[in-house]
Amino acid sequence: KEIPEEEALQIQRYLERAVRRWKREEATMKGAGLSTTQAKVKVADYQAKLRDFTKETGLKRDYTRERVY
Repeated sequence: KEIPEEEALQIQRYLERAVRRWKREEATMKGAGLSTTQAKVKVADYQAKLRDFTKETGLKRDYTRERVY
């Protein structure tokens, strides 16, 4: 199923935000001395979704938008 480019970009940004959110969550949990397993699983899950989505749509993946500063 084809989707408009603008919608595809919005989905890509959503996935990138999710990756950043869970990376922040992981860092917070690590700092608090809690288990980071759940956060690591979520990061990997959203990265896999993003990888598959960009492969399907042909969009370029910008890793700088997945970084937590």
